[in-house]
Amino acid sequence: MSLVAVSLFGAARAQTPENIPGDTDLRRNVRRIEVELALGPTFGYASLAGMDNMPIGLCGGLELRYNLRSIPLDVGLQSAGSFYWRDPRSACTSHLYNSGRLMGVVDYNLSVSRRVECFFGTGVGVLCIGPMADMPQGGISNWSFRFGAMPRVGVECWSHLRLTFGYLWTERANSHCLLTIGIVFGGSRLRAGF
Repeated sequence: MSLVAVSLFGAARAQTPENIPGDTDLRRNVRRIEVELALGPTFGYASLAGMDNMPIGLCGGLELRYNLRSIPLDVGLQSAGSFYWRDPRSACTSHLYNSGRLMGVVDYNLSVSRRVECFFGTGVGVLCIGPMADMPQGGISNWSFRFGAMPRVGVECWSHLRLTFGYLWTERANSHCLLTIGIVFGGSRLRAGF
């Protein structure tokens, strides 16, 4: 893990404003704070014995990020959730597999053009795994807490539209891929003089 952090830092230093050639718009002249609202499908769940997987589920969430000034990294906090159903082969009712997560996230940004940035990063944090649909829906005692990690890659266009592909790694029944489209508020490039 420390090797990944050192590699990210080294690559980021190579992208500092004084080292980036060309147009100044490609440098880290962006607003510091941004908020993303994201929504999209989930898929790629593991097959469980006696269960048929639905093709896709749903995920969505909110992410607050801070863009570092000296290097092209942003750090933030993500609060999100995923919902998915499996159909038991021996019953007529679907089982809901739902989870909420709170993760610290970090992304390395690579400018491609004036309006496009690619990014890759990861998130680590805690997941709150909900009870299945056929279980009691009572208090918090019916929920379980697990560690989770989420490597991700994506592209951001015009500083306001963000497409992200990630893999949420946690217990086998709830690990899955996700693809989100996010609307970003803030984070746009600053005008000259600001």
